[in-house]
Amino acid sequence: MPKTSLIPPVWREYFRELLIVVIGILIAFALNNWAQNQSNKALLTDYMENLRLDLATDTLKMTENMAVFQRNIAAFQSLIPHFYRELPGRDTVVARFFRGSSFPVFSTQDATYKTLLNTGDLKLIRSFDLKKEILDHYGKYDILFQENHRTETFIREYYAGYFMNQVDQSALFRTGDDKPLDDPKFRNLVFSLTGIAQIQMKRYEEALERTRKLLRMLA
Repeated sequence: MPKTSLIPPVWREYFRELLIVVIGILIAFALNNWAQNQSNKALLTDYMENLRLDLATDTLKMTENMAVFQRNIAAFQSLIPHFYRELPGRDTVVARFFRGSSFPVFSTQDATYKTLLNTGDLKLIRSFDLKKEILDHYGKYDILFQENHRTETFIREYYAGYFMNQVDQSALFRTGDDKPLDDPKFRNLVFSLTGIAQIQMKRYEEALERTRKLLRMLA
């Protein structure tokens, strides 16, 4: 005698429809997850490319600034022998000092980094080491910014102050003026600017090395 199902036909139909619904939900969920993963991968790719571009821009700017600092250091140091004896060109070196001095600043391209932080998309980066390196790199830019701020303050208060209050600009740029070479304040200014430029070079070298390291990790 054939076995009779204990489940009424109406329940069998119900379970069949329920199974279809559950399978449909699971498929939809899987497709949604797949689509989200693909979207996240594309978004992360864009972030990484933009981050590389930002770092490349920072590298170029830092390299340009370092070239200026090197010229400044050479120019400042060329003045020092004139402090202690009369040398050829004594009447023009001070004018060249004020004409040629340049004090660049640095502002990082950090739009991509800030977007990663503000949107919470930093979590898209699965590599702990890469994530840590990004946070460490941009966090240490503050060291460079603090050095820039100290330099700007010194230039505004002492370099510009000396130029405006202690220098006969008409005599300096028309006929040459060597009197500042015998002024202890001017000598202190040159010594201080030399030290500042050397410190800036060191800070930039450190930041540039961190930038290049991060670029290698992003390659």
